[in-house]
Amino acid sequence: MFDEIHQPNLISITAMACAYSTSNQPSDSLRLIQSAMYSGFALNLDALTITFSTCCKLGRLNTFMEVHVFVIKGGYEIDLFVSTELIGVYGDKCELSLAHRLFNKIPVRNVVAWNVIVQQYIKHGFHEKAEELFGDMMDMHVVSWNTMISGFCRAGLYAKAVALFHEMKLSKMKPNEVTMRIVLSACSELGALDMGIWVSMCTYLAEMFLQ
Repeated sequence: MFDEIHQPNLISITAMACAYSTSNQPSDSLRLIQSAMYSGFALNLDALTITFSTCCKLGRLNTFMEVHVFVIKGGYEIDLFVSTELIGVYGDKCELSLAHRLFNKIPVRNVVAWNVIVQQYIKHGFHEKAEELFGDMMDMHVVSWNTMISGFCRAGLYAKAVALFHEMKLSKMKPNEVTMRIVLSACSELGALDMGIWVSMCTYLAEMFLQ
């Protein structure tokens, strides 16, 4: 049906690209969008989101970066959602300097953007940088705390994970079930070394369940 359209516009191209992407045909989706790009179409946010998402599915960082350069040169405005997706992808590919530059260019950052950049640093072992960014956050969410605590646990820094949990308690941020699982895991690793910490944490978590 799409092939029968004599002069497809951006709306029909984007709709078809989305259909390809959701039907496990990401290569066709990307081919269609790239053809539109080089035919002079000004991509909108929907088209850009589909394009970046498709590049991620295909694992094509070079194509991802090519599209990003196209966006920059074309003077396209990208919203907070797309910017956050870009930060995540560059971070996943260990391009942390690029990810951080994108983060710095976001005029008004929400908690999701902050969480993503912190997560990328801690995931790649840059714990001090992650802590620095975490400390700069103005509007922390329980997910922000969980990201840091779980990052410390993955690195084997169980004492730091428990210490940060104590800070979380002092900040009046209420832990959720994910927090509990992470902290209990850290406590189990520390239990043989410091039974006092273990008893303290178990008591606190028990009190939470009774609230």
